[in-house]
Amino acid sequence: MTTRTGTGPAGGRFMSGAETAAAVRALVPLDQLMLDDGVRLTRSSERSLMGRCFARDHDDRAPSLVVYTDEQKFRCFGCGKHGDVINYVCYRDDLGPSSSRAAFQEALRILNVLDTNILRDVQPLPPAPPPEGPSEEEYAAIALAGEFYHQALPYAKDALAYLRSRGVHRDLAMALGLGFGRAGLHTALKRAGIDPAAALSIGLLSRRNGNAAGKLREPLGARVVVPEIAPTGAAVWLVGRSLPGSRVRHTYRNIRKRKPLLGHGRLPAGQGVVVVVEGPFDWLAAMAAGLPAVAVLGAPTIAAIEQLKAFRRVYLALDADDGGDEAAARIEEALGAAAVRVPLPEGANDVGDLGKLGMPGALMLRRIVAQAGRAAQAAA
Repeated sequence: MTTRTGTGPAGGRFMSGAETAAAVRALVPLDQLMLDDGVRLTRSSERSLMGRCFARDHDDRAPSLVVYTDEQKFRCFGCGKHGDVINYVCYRDDLGPSSSRAAFQEALRILNVLDTNILRDVQPLPPAPPPEGPSEEEYAAIALAGEFYHQALPYAKDALAYLRSRGVHRDLAMALGLGFGRAGLHTALKRAGIDPAAALSIGLLSRRNGNAAGKLREPLGARVVVPEIAPTGAAVWLVGRSLPGSRVRHTYRNIRKRKPLLGHGRLPAGQGVVVVVEGPFDWLAAMAAGLPAVAVLGAPTIAAIEQLKAFRRVYLALDADDGGDEAAARIEEALGAAAVRVPLPEGANDVGDLGKLGMPGALMLRRIVAQAGRAAQAAA
């Protein structure tokens, strides 16, 4: 993060990047955030904790992650990732390097520290240039992987059975471009003349234990693959979900590119109404219910919120937990009266739970969205 000092608007002082990072470390304990995220840490010394690396592109068989509680910093001695709580959030949420102004500011927003007293003098940075997208060869690798996995789905009985259990029938799965992570992507990329380095750079391929000479692995292998499809029909982003009973460490794995507003590329031009959900299988449940839907994939990014501003009415059917409530509040703050919350039925933690009920769940979802719309119209 570029260091800036001096006087900001209305006499407020610009805190330097280093000062801001130090303040955030004092506000948000790194070890507690990691524990809340499900990273298992054990005490290794008076001033450090140890666990398996959180990085999706690092299959950490022997614990390589060390968290230094006195410094509030971490280092993985397997893959080399290191930093403080801001770096951790940038890695975790695929924001890009914290040296990027946009990533730094987005990490502060996600950590919910911009409004605290200690950071009250932090002034908004000038708009940053759009983040660098995938290269042409990386896009080619993503598109090929999306099609390669899509062609495998009709023959993946376990994956199709799991999708049915989540309310997604075969025809819908095929129409949405879903796939299954069969082995052989590396070979398919070579046959297409795509440099494996492009696939490695975005996490379509990885090396065992992060070693440059290690055996190639396919992180989306043996997973149901959900793509973001561009208006051209090509996949531009992929996330994979493990099947029940799988022994993989992470339920979800996605490629290392800025997460999209999942489903946005499928919406027709001029679409005025959209239902916002949280995760990939929430999105699939909404699509199975015949609703125009997008998924924010965790905490909504600034880019996602900007995209949502184009809609006349935005129904917020986010998870029934603190994270979902915080995400809804951020979107409401940005969109005002255009945003309408959709309370989930008792017993449902997310829209995906309704998908598990099949057609009754789909009808229930359509009903509660309609009810929220009528209530908002009556209150207007």
